[in-house]
Amino acid sequence: MPKSYSHVQRALDGYFSILHDYLDPLFRRVKAGERAWDVARSAIKSLESLKLAYDLAVAIDDHWARHGPQMIEELRSSGALKVHYGTDPGLMVAGRRRGSIKDIGYARRILLYVDSLIVVDPLDRKIRARKFGVRYDESEYAARMLGDGLQMLKFESLSRSGFSAGLPPVILVPVMQRLMGEDEAAFQGLKTFMDHYAVRLASEVLGRDFGSMRELNDYLVSFGGDVDKLAAAVARPEFLEIPDADLSVKDALLAAAEFKLRSSPKDAYGGRDDPALLRDAFNHLIEGSSRIMVYHLWFCGQTHAEPITDSTSYWRKLYWGLEEDARLYGKAALAEDAKIVTILSRPRFKWLGNVPLKKLIRIREKGGLDDLRSMFREAFKCVKFARPEDMEEAAKICDEELTKALERHERELSSIRRRLGLGAVSVVSGVLSAIAPIYPPLLVFSLPLQIIGFLMLGRDISEFLSVIKDIVRKDTSLCKELLEARKRSLAMRWQVKAT
Repeated sequence: MPKSYSHVQRALDGYFSILHDYLDPLFRRVKAGERAWDVARSAIKSLESLKLAYDLAVAIDDHWARHGPQMIEELRSSGALKVHYGTDPGLMVAGRRRGSIKDIGYARRILLYVDSLIVVDPLDRKIRARKFGVRYDESEYAARMLGDGLQMLKFESLSRSGFSAGLPPVILVPVMQRLMGEDEAAFQGLKTFMDHYAVRLASEVLGRDFGSMRELNDYLVSFGGDVDKLAAAVARPEFLEIPDADLSVKDALLAAAEFKLRSSPKDAYGGRDDPALLRDAFNHLIEGSSRIMVYHLWFCGQTHAEPITDSTSYWRKLYWGLEEDARLYGKAALAEDAKIVTILSRPRFKWLGNVPLKKLIRIREKGGLDDLRSMFREAFKCVKFARPEDMEEAAKICDEELTKALERHERELSSIRRRLGLGAVSVVSGVLSAIAPIYPPLLVFSLPLQIIGFLMLGRDISEFLSVIKDIVRKDTSLCKELLEARKRSLAMRWQVKAT
């Protein structure tokens, strides 16, 4: 690890050491094949494991308090292609966990393109939420701490190896408040900006021009708790519906209302038809997204990372927010790299997550990421002008182009091998030794006959070396594995259609 990034690596090493100290006996069960959440929920049945979860929370809390603020400057100074993951808080009201970031397959496919994937530690998110008043059932809180910890341990190899551009593939960071340190003025400034975002987004959703949160809230209360009337008044339904959970505008509002009832004190509302409940349900969807968006974009600005998501609903709002910023403040719109990674986040590309972890790490360590990135950029060039409503069609086109690129890669490799009569074994056993500057007799006799003939014909050694390097580069890339994963994905898709 380069010295300039020592704080990042020290923070990650300490984080995983804590997880091992507390969770190793449970993690052995996960490695044996049990699901992390099943292990966590069975563990909390004992008082000892309940105490373990709370002790783990204290240790993680202390760790990030000491190491969080130092990480920002190091991440900012890196020129690596970094992406920061965010998702729609609306998924929580639908009973869905926050996106698929805890799925290592998702991380694998993103890391085929970027140097580093930055993720907020889910344990710290729960620790901070609990401190700021979010009500958790004690057993549920313990189960989530243990379950998230077990999930994060699966990412350890991607935080300790496979470095590219000086940074580890997966970087876990604490919540934003810790990264800001003691800068209360900056935090209050962001809070004001969140309200501003919320009013702008609510104005867009309802087709009105609200001047403040108070004006918005008065308007929402005027519906008298009638969810049908409010749903009918929505001018931009795409900002309230949650397609990731198949929720229409009305369904999303009802789910948010139920969530507010569950998470608020019992006497907070006068019933399900309380106008204040519908007001708070709407604001939960709009304000929650605005808050996450501001946090997300603040962090990306601080670390020169690109914002990404796998949530359709959040992507729509994020794209809108970036366009608004570009229009009002002259800021740059969403970068092409962020669009490419967002396309890679679509369910259509799940098959990319099947790449072998060890080979992914090895190809990154050997500098093969540039070739993969070039291939994706060529195959995904249609996304440059794609808007949120075009993303599904763009994903289909990119899927087809990527398959063509992988097939073309295999044809090129076969052609190069035929030119020299080489098989894969020849490449591994004899070819690399041929690029040595001196050719001892014993070494020459050990070379494949095709290579000796190539040299005896008087061909330019630089041409020979170029061909050999091309073979080695292509033969050690991930393209073969990706093509095989693609074929398996198509076979499964047809099998599903046939049943």
